[in-house]
Amino acid sequence: MSDREQLQKARDFLAALLDCKAADEAGDLLVNNGPDLQAELDAALKVGAPEYTYEHLEAAACMWEFVLNDLRRHRSHSDAYNDFREAYGMATLRATVIRHAPQLEAKYQEAVANGYDKDFDWEFVPQYMRDHVTRILTGS
Repeated sequence: MSDREQLQKARDFLAALLDCKAADEAGDLLVNNGPDLQAELDAALKVGAPEYTYEHLEAAACMWEFVLNDLRRHRSHSDAYNDFREAYGMATLRATVIRHAPQLEAKYQEAVANGYDKDFDWEFVPQYMRDHVTRILTGS
């Protein structure tokens, strides 16, 4: 079964679940379709989905914390994160920033391998966020 077919099957299955009037009906639907459908659903839901580690999630949280603090400090004047928020909205800013977490984590691991020994959240992330603001906001 192709990825496209798996994804469509997963969409159909989820649509059927959403149409159920009670949780029991949803459970019956899953049980009646057996473990093969569950395996196909699991595979279909992973098509194109990024894999995130705990370290990526921590990096994303630290990045978002930095941005929130930056927005608070620069309420009265312009800066890149505030300008982006004004242009595209807070949800887009958040998604844009946290999507960059794997790159930040990779750079941190590279820095540690080269002898970096300062705090991740208080030292590395703020400096990275200042140095790479354009790359983060443009997705490059």
